Amino acid sequence: MDKVGKQLSGQDWELMIDDFQAGYQRKWLALYPGLAILELALYTVVRKDFPLKAQLITFVEENADILIADADADEGLGSVVEALKAVVQAPADGAVVTYALKEQTMVAATSVMIVADSLHRALHHLEALVELLLGVINRPNHGVDRQARAIACECLRQLEKAYPCLLYAYAGHLLMLCQSERTHASQSYILLLTTVIHNLACHMYTSSPGSRVAGLATSILSTSVPLVPFNVPPFLGASLAGEEMISIPSRELSPTNLKEFRRVVAFLLERPQILTSCGMLEFVSNLVDVAAALELQVSLLKVQFSGLIYSYDPVLCHLVLMIFTRFLDSFDGEDKNIFRRLILISKEVSQPLFVRLLAIHWILGLESLSLQKERKSLLVSMTSGLYPSVFDPLSLKAIKLDALAYCAVDFDPSLRDTRHHSATGPDTVIATEQWSVLKSDGPDATETREVTAGKLFNDGIVCVSAFRWLPPWSTETRLAFRMLHRFLTMSTPHPVTDESSIHVFTQSAMFETLQSILVDTALEFRKLVPRILSLIDRFIHCDSHRGLGECLLQILNGYLLSKLVPDRRLSAYFPIFDRIAQSSCIPPRGLLELLTLYIVILVKNYDPETRLRSWSQGSKVLGICRTVLMHHHSSRVFLVLSRLLAFLSRFFPDLEIRDSARIYLRMLISIPGNKLRHILNIGEQLPDDSSAPQLSSFFRTPSPRAPPNVKKEKLSAYIHLLRVTPLLVKQSWSLVMINSGINAKIEILNQENINLEEPIMAIAESKEATDIKAVPNDEILKGPEPLRVMDSKISWILGILRSHFSAVPDFHHGQGLKIKVHCKLSFNSKTRYPAEEDDSFKTPQSNSEDSWPALYAIILTFSASDQYGRIPSVHIPFLMSEPPGKNDPNLSNNSQDENSILVRVQDGQPVMETDTEAKGQHSLGNTERDTQSSVVGGEKEAFQESVMIELEPREPVPAHIDAHIEASGEDGQSIRGQLQSIPVGIEDFFVKSPVPDDVSEGAVAEYYFTLFNALWEACENPENIGRETFPLKGGKGVVAIHGTGSVKLLEAQSNFVIEAVEHFLAPFVVAVSGYNLVNIVKDDGIIKDVIWKDEESANASAEGNGLIEESPLQLKYLEDDTNGDDSFEIAKRNIGCFFVLVFLPPRFHLLLKMEVGNLSTLVRIRTDHWPCLAYMDEYLEALAFR
Repeated sequence: MDKVGKQLSGQDWELMIDDFQAGYQRKWLALYPGLAILELALYTVVRKDFPLKAQLITFVEENADILIADADADEGLGSVVEALKAVVQAPADGAVVTYALKEQTMVAATSVMIVADSLHRALHHLEALVELLLGVINRPNHGVDRQARAIACECLRQLEKAYPCLLYAYAGHLLMLCQSERTHASQSYILLLTTVIHNLACHMYTSSPGSRVAGLATSILSTSVPLVPFNVPPFLGASLAGEEMISIPSRELSPTNLKEFRRVVAFLLERPQILTSCGMLEFVSNLVDVAAALELQVSLLKVQFSGLIYSYDPVLCHLVLMIFTRFLDSFDGEDKNIFRRLILISKEVSQPLFVRLLAIHWILGLESLSLQKERKSLLVSMTSGLYPSVFDPLSLKAIKLDALAYCAVDFDPSLRDTRHHSATGPDTVIATEQWSVLKSDGPDATETREVTAGKLFNDGIVCVSAFRWLPPWSTETRLAFRMLHRFLTMSTPHPVTDESSIHVFTQSAMFETLQSILVDTALEFRKLVPRILSLIDRFIHCDSHRGLGECLLQILNGYLLSKLVPDRRLSAYFPIFDRIAQSSCIPPRGLLELLTLYIVILVKNYDPETRLRSWSQGSKVLGICRTVLMHHHSSRVFLVLSRLLAFLSRFFPDLEIRDSARIYLRMLISIPGNKLRHILNIGEQLPDDSSAPQLSSFFRTPSPRAPPNVKKEKLSAYIHLLRVTPLLVKQSWSLVMINSGINAKIEILNQENINLEEPIMAIAESKEATDIKAVPNDEILKGPEPLRVMDSKISWILGILRSHFSAVPDFHHGQGLKIKVHCKLSFNSKTRYPAEEDDSFKTPQSNSEDSWPALYAIILTFSASDQYGRIPSVHIPFLMSEPPGKNDPNLSNNSQDENSILVRVQDGQPVMETDTEAKGQHSLGNTERDTQSSVVGGEKEAFQESVMIELEPREPVPAHIDAHIEASGEDGQSIRGQLQSIPVGIEDFFVKSPVPDDVSEGAVAEYYFTLFNALWEACENPENIGRETFPLKGGKGVVAIHGTGSVKLLEAQSNFVIEAVEHFLAPFVVAVSGYNLVNIVKDDGIIKDVIWKDEESANASAEGNGLIEESPLQLKYLEDDTNGDDSFEIAKRNIGCFFVLVFLPPRFHLLLKMEVGNLSTLVRIRTDHWPCLAYMDEYLEALAFR
């Protein structure tokens, strides 16, 4: 303690403890070494005037591994032992030093010694600690410090567990102390002795002489070794860390030693009555291992503890089951009593729910163990006790029904082998399908009844019979179908994937009972049809039970359809009809005949007041017909389906249904099956277009019309989904090139010159869905093309492009590149409930945010045209409403005042700026975009949720994304509707080009510039590369380049253009040329890692880049206008050029050469995707004149 320097106050210690708990210990370790903090804490504990001693001891115990380094282990552990001695040996005055302080210090010191591995790092300090603890417990029957002695015993027991046989030489002393102790601390003495005996019997002595290396025959209860001083056994001191048990010497179990072990066990078996239930569990767990190791008579344990099964303490019941499972053969004849007791525990209402659940788990575990040991199954003979009561909790009902399903398999002889256990005797064979179950009502009364698997299900489902009148989403309904699922899958568990086991189950009597119950439920309760369908879908989507799901569909087709009446209530079964139509192994004839009768009755009973319902039902019938056409051969359904479609096209009252049915009929008659299915698949993928209603009715089932005069709530008025970074150009139109389908692809194959606008991989994908003969790429390239001589430059370009496209993902055969649109979602309850008073809203200062209005379980779904692929939905747990005064729509990101102050996070630091400055910080590179966070007054961010929309574009075309929301209000009301659309601009598609794997990190800049030159040449002179194609990543798809170009003159000063390029196009600049421009850009330090072409003079720079010859600032009005002075002035006005390379997912490019002049800038544009040129004029103007 003499090394302790400056003392810390109680406030400093509290701050240090809080920082260590929060993980901020570095600043304290920088001020004080860990050993210094340890010694300072121990010294403070010994002080008389410090009130936080208990907290400091806990602090040392929890952070010992941090405070004690490997190099300081000896010194640190020595300080701990010295502090413990000072506290334990100090007289207890009840104020400064209390027995509670002594007990806590002993526990902390023991924990530190074990964590720091004092056996191998500070052996003498471990000996000092054990010696001190032995001295504390060597005072039996001393009533004042009995709790401290009990704690010392527990500390020694933990040391004995950490280092086995540490106290093996003191077993005799411990036995004498146990015999002398009469206070309640005797439990700790007994457990310490039990642990020592356990390690001796299991690790040092053997039950068969000569089985191990013989050692000296010594008495295990010898007291020749004094308690003090204590020495660690030599074999432990010489052991390696973690291998202490291996180092224990093996000794022969002599008859004398066995007699001594029996003596100690006999003594211990006389003491269980003084142990608590948890102490009893620890005691018996060690005693069971001792009995197994020494091969003692298990009857001693059975007689002593088997009666505890009838107690109401689950720990004591677990104790008996532990003995039962360890010595199963010794309990022959008693297992029935144990099963009955556990079943009785599960029925006792006075027991806590977890105990009743645990009893069922015990029953199933014991049954599984009995079957593994090839013993007689006892659970099936006690099935009557497993029926759940009507008033049982739902969780208890569920587990009892699982137990019934487990037993049901054994009641069917055809399913007996699915247990995967062998039957070797008559006790394990169930000879008949029905079992005689004894139901005991008393000691002498028995009643015999016959039980089958069907009876088990019918009797068990009584407890959840309320599902018949409750809603389909109720818990009872879910539990009933969970029970049905368990009965259907218990004989075919998930590891079983072969069809033979499922076939055996479907031929069993149990399955016949379950299928009749399923059909009757569907007939009687139409509202449960979605639940039945969900059950079947669950089987179909499972690899192990797909055959079972198909079998259930066949049963519904064979038994349900024949019992249905074709009236207006038949529409409730349309979801099942659709699943039946999707199954190619079920003949749809019966289904189509039933639908024909239904349509006849629908037309006969038509009423103008129900025309909307008739239209909806007719649309659903057409949808089922379309499903039949897609999943079945036309020849299989031609006759019956043509009759149904002909009747619809002639007699159905709705014109749209008649036209759609007529089109389907003509397609069925005129188009072969493969082509017909391909056309219908194309129809599924067509975008919704209000301008082409004929396509919607031709390829799709008409969607249900919304009922007239329905007032809808406008969600976009109070739920706002806005972009974080607004677009430079407010795009209100989109150029979309719609593919003409199969005919266009046929024309591509038949054309003499391949259309390079359409990727060849798109042709390859459609060859399986149509009857077009697939033509290999090498044959496509063969044609009447004249012989073309390829020079070294063209070969160089092709090599660069092949390397580049090999790194471009192919979205047709995998996942393509994704772009992200960052948005913010906010909720304005003041707009939704304008009649509410301001008092209903709380401010943050009132600390009552829990009472604010909020939305819960929010699901945002997005839809757009097919060029963006599937857009994943966003799930938000809850969203709080914005406070009053902060939810004005004028404060949104899109309509902020120009002088409003925003906070932007840049490089981890907050930067204050105006809204105008913030717009200048917008970066179009999705992969290089900095994270920005805008708040108003510092509070609005807490009431907004970040939403990231991920798009996988098929074509870089701007559009609007429709956003739909589903949420629940605070009153439980469901909120569902459409929000404002999210615009996607051309700048959202700007990403950096992928880099091949063989390009090193230092060569990326040179690679980008080389790629720019190759692409520029390929787009400017496409005839040089001809019909060359380039494989994409993976090698399955290939693309071709067909470039085009444009020119744009920006009449803006050079400083505005340079600032715009640095703020918006910096990630995509690959090179900068021109002496003056290079100096300006280098000084700004924004554009980095590019190629600098800084010639010695601006004139040379301009000439080297062709600016004098190509710039519009030097147009010649006369043939002899070659004044050298004019050329010099022009060169002064052109200060340099930016080379910009932008990758447009999924595979296109945009190249810009921006020749910057003092008063104007000429932008030369090259691209292999000509539709993007339609957006570049507006974008470049907004870029320069923002």
